[in-house]
Amino acid sequence: MNLVTPSYSSSPWLIHPVPAVRSRQLYCFPYAGGSASSFANWQKHLGALADVYGVQLPGRGTRFSEPPLVSMDHVVTPLAECIAQDVRGPFFFFGHSLGALVAFEVSRKLQAWGLPPEKLFVSGCNAPPLFNLDRGTMALDDHSLTIWLRKNNGTPTDVLENREFMALLIPLIRADLHMARSYTYRPGPALQCPIIVLNGTGDFQVSPDKTNRWAEETASPCRTHSFEGDHFFINTQLDAVIACLKREMATST
Repeated sequence: MNLVTPSYSSSPWLIHPVPAVRSRQLYCFPYAGGSASSFANWQKHLGALADVYGVQLPGRGTRFSEPPLVSMDHVVTPLAECIAQDVRGPFFFFGHSLGALVAFEVSRKLQAWGLPPEKLFVSGCNAPPLFNLDRGTMALDDHSLTIWLRKNNGTPTDVLENREFMALLIPLIRADLHMARSYTYRPGPALQCPIIVLNGTGDFQVSPDKTNRWAEETASPCRTHSFEGDHFFINTQLDAVIACLKREMATST
């Protein structure tokens, strides 16, 4: 929700806070209610391995004045077009929760255009055919939604207790939840890139029998890495997650 995030990217869809100098790119897709700032410190962790770009959807950060999108179809094509124009070498996708689903669909679109990512990292997300959101979540009032966010452990307590900030955040959460709830999986050609699955051992939103099905979405290897923690293990286990990404990215051509 940072309204003044600097960016060296020429596209509003991508936030890159330092000059692009590396041959590889890592595009990071945020979870529901998240923004490009969710990955603001990843560049310093990855160092010279890749340039890190945070995906910025309308309604947040530098795009605060734009209405948020509520349909996956309205996100995938313009985002894929933007990335296709931006890439200059091997590139990778990382998406967490809803962001993993968006990254998957953008990967499909780019592959259809002859430009697949080197690897797709999907984190905290069941396989697309099994992706579902509890319908009751959509009906929660603001107070109950705040309790749900607290249970998920991904929103800082000081944010949850800030009424002005929550008044800005809740509409974004609702838009993203609508995008997730209305998502319809469509069978299509398997991805040609490997899929790397990241899971939290205490994540109540996913289950092994559903994350294992990611293997059906690729003609290349599919590997799973587990980390201690809940749905937001990517925050509490950031060093281990980054180390995993480094190993996987280093083994790509």
